[in-house]
Amino acid sequence: MKNLFILFCFLVASCSDDTQQRAVNSNTNGADTGEMQVVVDMAPDQNLADMGLDTCIDCDASIDGAEDLADMELLGCLNPANEGTPCDGTAPEAVCADAQTLRTYAPIGTCSAGECVFEPIETSCGLGCSNAMCNIDCTAQQCVADVLADNQAGAQDIALDATHVYWSSANGDQLMRVSKAGGVPEVVADMQDRPGGIVLDATHVYWTSVYDDKVLRRLKTGGAIEVIAENQDGPLGLADDGTYIYWGNYMGDTIMRWPKAGGAVETFADNQDYPHGIATDATHVYWVNYFADTMVRKAKTGGVVEVLAMGQDGATGISLDATHVYWTAASDNAVRRWPKAGGAVEDFAPQINNPQRVAMDATHVYWTLSDGNGVMRKAKTGGTAEFLIGNQVGAQGIALDGPMMYWTNFGGGQVSRVAICACIP
Repeated sequence: MKNLFILFCFLVASCSDDTQQRAVNSNTNGADTGEMQVVVDMAPDQNLADMGLDTCIDCDASIDGAEDLADMELLGCLNPANEGTPCDGTAPEAVCADAQTLRTYAPIGTCSAGECVFEPIETSCGLGCSNAMCNIDCTAQQCVADVLADNQAGAQDIALDATHVYWSSANGDQLMRVSKAGGVPEVVADMQDRPGGIVLDATHVYWTSVYDDKVLRRLKTGGAIEVIAENQDGPLGLADDGTYIYWGNYMGDTIMRWPKAGGAVETFADNQDYPHGIATDATHVYWVNYFADTMVRKAKTGGVVEVLAMGQDGATGISLDATHVYWTAASDNAVRRWPKAGGAVEDFAPQINNPQRVAMDATHVYWTLSDGNGVMRKAKTGGTAEFLIGNQVGAQGIALDGPMMYWTNFGGGQVSRVAICACIP
């Protein structure tokens, strides 16, 4: 066993004004033991995640005593015993390596020479690469749903990362995923009592268990399910701003949040009325109240809840861009928006048959139709709403990934996708 004195003082942003931090193997009187030393040099604006220390257990404590370095997860890839083992850092984003090659990265890294290294995966793009994706030949595409998963009882909310599609099977009490490359769907979590909202970050999948009154997460690589909040009251919609996980308790009429760095669950807003969809930007949290027929927001730093829109009958889904808030008013058969700079609520897409969830890309807004059994879109600049695909049964969740559109069919039990360009009228 090696005597260790390891002192890490760090916060999310920085440790101190010192230019270095050192974790040095020494004995209790400070004399050099002649054993291996581990030295960690850090600039003031670095944190441990930047250096591969992704698995820190207790980041606010000093460790002093006889511990075997090989048994410690604290040093992550800096621990020589972890050489060649998987690590949970953040993979680089996809890029166009050249005009014809898309470079992505394996979702799980490997400890190599003290760093978490992600293997590059290069794909030849026959029609060229742009905007970090292979170009699609729309003339070769058909506007036919590519069903990635079938027989999913009550397929509802959906989320994407670089390699997988995740969804909640509300009536099947399961959280599921399937590779974008195709294959057999995998069970991420079962025996969930009506799973609801889903969000992803680089390492975890988060979801709500509506009737279990819990918010949970699990590493994408597997392992135990972690309960981050229990004794909630019907947690439904979910959002992640990088610092907090936010959700709405539809039975408890509250908006809650949990700090991802760890800590207690906080009541962010109370006295709401069946909060449903929820979204965040840099400064505010926005949500819709289904029974109060309102779209509201509150500053992350605190203050009062601002009512931005009233009379929104059956407000359900919500999404944001830099300039507007978009939401669905299902019972009003409309998609509406409000300019963040202030102004009147706009009927962005009226006379729409029971719109549900909403998503957007740089130029268009997309929404699912539960009764209309399909997906529509409209340019943000105006014009006529376009019906993209029909013959779906109870379309619900929707997510976009470059040229591809993914959605769930609650009634039909499918998770599907299509190339958007193939369905443009």
